[in-house]
Amino acid sequence: MRLLMALGLLGLLLLALPSPTARALGPDTSISGGRLPYAIRISPIDESALMRRVNSPPQLEKEPRASGPSYRLDSSYWGTALPKTKKEPDAAERTAEYFPDGGYVRARQGGKDAWVVLDLRQRAIIDRYIRLGEKGMLSPAPGALEVMRAAVADGEVIGIQVATRALTDDETARFWTAAEGQSPRQPAVPITQSPISGGSFVWLLFTLPEGLQVRFAYSAGSGVLISEAGDEFYAVPARWLVPVIGEDAAPVAIIDLKPKDIRSESSPSSPLWWPVGLGLGAILISIAIWLQRRLAATRT
Repeated sequence: MRLLMALGLLGLLLLALPSPTARALGPDTSISGGRLPYAIRISPIDESALMRRVNSPPQLEKEPRASGPSYRLDSSYWGTALPKTKKEPDAAERTAEYFPDGGYVRARQGGKDAWVVLDLRQRAIIDRYIRLGEKGMLSPAPGALEVMRAAVADGEVIGIQVATRALTDDETARFWTAAEGQSPRQPAVPITQSPISGGSFVWLLFTLPEGLQVRFAYSAGSGVLISEAGDEFYAVPARWLVPVIGEDAAPVAIIDLKPKDIRSESSPSSPLWWPVGLGLGAILISIAIWLQRRLAATRT
């Protein structure tokens, strides 16, 4: 029953929320090499953020002075960043070499090296996986919650907001304790109908140091946590957030944390005043025009 409710909420969010373009590519980005003990696959949420930029990474005309350790990035993103052109009939290959010092990437396109440079947000995402992976703090295929929890344990500060309530430092520490051991489950077939009403969940907002914001929908009644794009969902214990923020997170009370709808109240005056007011305004305008013409004639 609980799984059915989870799938129902997943279906509701998939129908209600737009699907990012990067999501269609699927989670197929992995990092290996350097001092990493094994290849690590980037979570769907981080992969979507990695690919979501206004323009493609700028391609460098000259080979930069790349130094320091390098890492292998296997992703379909390079084919998007360096697509086919009239000059280059082949898109970039999947495998590229990333240099954290400088953020340079050496891809291969048309049998030649093609150098691009990533922006600070993209570098922050990749560097986080490298740093945590080299310390053995990530599994080979972590979910977004696992990555954020490991980042906090490594000293990063990540803000958390439950609906309209921003968590204090103590509440944030208790949240990551409650999130320990949570692993995402693979979603089943698409759901077209949901047994859960639209008002039965609240948003959990995570703000990372690079400015990236990650949102999860949390249903306290069914014990379900689902990412905004619907590509990660978790079955969490009953009353999961009660040890974090108290009884405000109980299944019934947590809905009160949602922003209240502002409803426009009907005007106490009668709608008949509208034609009366418009007519009176027309009369006053006519009088003003007549007086202006009379004064002009008198001066003449």
